[in-house]
Amino acid sequence: FLVGVGIGGFSVPYDLLAEICPDKIRGQVLMSIWVWFAIGGILITELAYFVLDSRGWRYLTLLASVPPVLSLLFLGFLDESPSWLLAKGRAAEAETIMDKIAKTNRSEMKPFKLEDEEEHHASMTDLFKPKYLLATVCVWLTSFAQTFCYYGIILFLPRVLHVPKSERFPFKELIYSCLGEIGGTIIGVFMVDFLSRGMVCTVSFLVFGLALPLLVTPNVPLPLVFAMIARAAAPISGSASWLLSAEAYPVEIRATGHSYGNMIARIGAFLTTYWGGAQLSATHLAYGYTAVSIIGALGGWFNPKAAMALE
Repeated sequence: FLVGVGIGGFSVPYDLLAEICPDKIRGQVLMSIWVWFAIGGILITELAYFVLDSRGWRYLTLLASVPPVLSLLFLGFLDESPSWLLAKGRAAEAETIMDKIAKTNRSEMKPFKLEDEEEHHASMTDLFKPKYLLATVCVWLTSFAQTFCYYGIILFLPRVLHVPKSERFPFKELIYSCLGEIGGTIIGVFMVDFLSRGMVCTVSFLVFGLALPLLVTPNVPLPLVFAMIARAAAPISGSASWLLSAEAYPVEIRATGHSYGNMIARIGAFLTTYWGGAQLSATHLAYGYTAVSIIGALGGWFNPKAAMALE
C-alpha cells in the first residue's frame, strides 16, 4: 500500500520537467528519461538472479528500496513550478527561479516583473469540463493500456520463453528483452522528433499488439526477437502516453490531470497481474493484450494533442 502511495506522486516531477522544458526539445527530453526506467529493469533482473534464490524476496525488496531512498537527497535541488508559485501569490520566488534558469542556460534576460495568477484549486470535475472531456477520456485509455501492456509483457514472457531444465526462471532471456526496451526508448526519442505525439503512441501500441500473437505462434523462428520487439514497443507507447498526458492540459490542472491518469494506469497494472496469471492458453492471453493495445492506440489517435508535432 505504501509503495502505491509513493508511485502516486511519480508523475509530479515529470510534469515539472514538462513545464520547464522549451517546446523545441520537450518531446525528446521527456521520452529519453525512460531509458533509465529500462536500465532499472535490467539491474533489478540481474539483482534477482543473484539474490532471489539465495536470500529470498524480502532481501530483494530491501535492496530495491535503496534507489528511492537515495532520491530523497535530491529533493533540495528540485525547483518549484514558477506557475504554481504565481498562483499562490509568490511572484518573487518565481522570478528567482526564472533568473536561475536563465543563468544555468547562459541566457541574458531583460528586466521583468511577473504578475500573480489567479489561484485555481484543480479537482477531478475540471477534467470533465467540455473542453477537456475528450482529452481526459483519451488520457485514461492510453494510461490504462500502457501499464496493462507494459507490465503484462513482463509477466507474460516467462510463461512463453523456453527455459532449460537446469534453470528455474528465464533471467537471461528477460535481460535480453530488456535490451530491446532500451533500444525502443531510443527509437522513441527520434520518432517524437519527426512524428506527431498521437502517431508515435498509436504506432507503438499497434506494433506491440502485432508482436504478441506472433510470439506465441507455434514453431515461430526466433521467438526472442518478437519478445524484444514487444518490449521495445511497450516503453514507446508508455512514454508517448505520458507525454500526451502532460501536454493534454494547461498548467493549472496539468498535475491533477496527469495524476488521475496515473491512477488509471495503476488500475491497469493491477488488473494485468490477473490476466497474465489466468489459466488460459498463451494464445488467448496474447490476443487479450492485443485487444487492450488497440484500445490504447485509439486513445492516442483521438487525443486532442495527438496532432502535436514539434517544428
